Amino acid sequence: MSVAYSDQGSVRAGAVYFPFFDQLYTAVRGAGARCGHEPLAVSDVSTLAQALVGTGIPLDRSDLDPVLDRFERLMRSALDLRRRGCPTLDICWVACGLLGAHAESLGPWDIAAATLIATEAGAVRIDPEDRSSRLPRDLDGDNYIISAPGIADELLAALSSTDLALRPLRQGPSTGTSHGASTACTPGPIP
Repeated sequence: MSVAYSDQGSVRAGAVYFPFFDQLYTAVRGAGARCGHEPLAVSDVSTLAQALVGTGIPLDRSDLDPVLDRFERLMRSALDLRRRGCPTLDICWVACGLLGAHAESLGPWDIAAATLIATEAGAVRIDPEDRSSRLPRDLDGDNYIISAPGIADELLAALSSTDLALRPLRQGPSTGTSHGASTACTPGPIP
């Protein structure tokens, strides 16, 4: 479940709950991000070759060429890819260091709360330079990329092409350096 409060297109607060792991992620703009009561911080990963990256496949598969291109570029650059089918979870896992990044085209319901959580934990959001969406930036998930700061430039270079112009958008306030995943959001055994 994902809920965000947006004021004139700017997401101010968000909460994401994953009942399977009994984890509640929250953030308020300018106040950091938490899993339960524990503050979150993104991974300190410094090369894409060390990073796990989440991604997905759209329901509309009429034009898979850009998706397959993204998969190939990431597979050649990242440690490995993860496709869970729940981008909101992947974005929250970027916030706590379990993933180094997530890249996919998504809807506002996928990104609004989770992006605030990730940026408040120190993640970098990368958006298309030629954004043509009518949605406010905080709600626009087209060609969405969220990343740990240490790999943002390398990820940008790996995914840049003539048909996908990207640039770093913003970074949330730093909450310190994480050495691996925050223990607050490490999932237990999967039944």
